[in-house]
Amino acid sequence: MPTFTPTAIPDPERAKVEGRRTRQIIDYLGAANAFRAAGQREWAIDRYREVLAIDPGNLDARAGLRDLGAIVPTGSILNTPVPTPLPIEPTNTPTKR
Repeated sequence: MPTFTPTAIPDPERAKVEGRRTRQIIDYLGAANAFRAAGQREWAIDRYREVLAIDPGNLDARAGLRDLGAIVPTGSILNTPVPTPLPIEPTNTPTKR
């Protein structure tokens, strides 16, 4: 007999917000790249910064700013230190005699 695994239905309002956010990022990155290709450095920098205002960890925007010699903002999730994992404790397994 086939089994059925229910999947969560996404919140429609949240899906709209996320979709809008994603479209904004794509639009700003596209504009930034077009301005960059046209030699409009300041306009490109402004669009990359718009992306970072929405998504501070966006690697494409950060790379674009670096390539243009602009200051890349700090204080984002990329600058958060990653904790060192604790060593795994050996388990008490019976030994063979």
